[in-house]
Amino acid sequence: MKIFCIGFQKTGTTTLAQVFRSGGFKVTGPNGIYDPQIAQNVGDLVDRLVGRYDVFQDNPWPLFYKEMAESFPEAYFIHSHRDTEAWISSVVKHFGGSDRPMLRMIYGVGDPRGNEGQFVETYERHNAAVSEFFSKGDFNYMSLDVSREENADRLKRFVGLPSDGTKFPHVNVASDRSPREDARRRRVYGRIRAAWVER
Repeated sequence: MKIFCIGFQKTGTTTLAQVFRSGGFKVTGPNGIYDPQIAQNVGDLVDRLVGRYDVFQDNPWPLFYKEMAESFPEAYFIHSHRDTEAWISSVVKHFGGSDRPMLRMIYGVGDPRGNEGQFVETYERHNAAVSEFFSKGDFNYMSLDVSREENADRLKRFVGLPSDGTKFPHVNVASDRSPREDARRRRVYGRIRAAWVER
């Protein structure tokens, strides 16, 4: 059984990962986010990982929904999304001030701060393209707003997990992190990225 979460980052991807891990699935993602050559390496990365896990969430998986639908027609596809204004605010708060290769590959620029329009355009274009693609075939497809807690049961029923009335756990929320935690994350990211460059 394969489950591909094909919504962009900051649409509840970490929450989905937690739901599936608690259900006993083998989950991966995000993947390759510290690779400075991710644009060149992403195809090999996907090929290497797709046979090893059950659930794929966060980057780079949303970019490969067509290929995954062709390779795994019986798979489940979960398109997480949220209000655009709330999404870009979260993206800027989480990633603003850094230049990330993965974001550069997706949006054309690596830092959302000052490039909000470009990020929003890519986000909305992706959401529209996903909806159109899956509307034209017989797929196990679900459009999901994770900010609506009542959708947790709907998601569990969709993939065959017991429906127990629990709400979505909200994790990795930027407002829950202290400035010290954000600074620590930036330092860790810098060290990991430097290690990649030295390889």
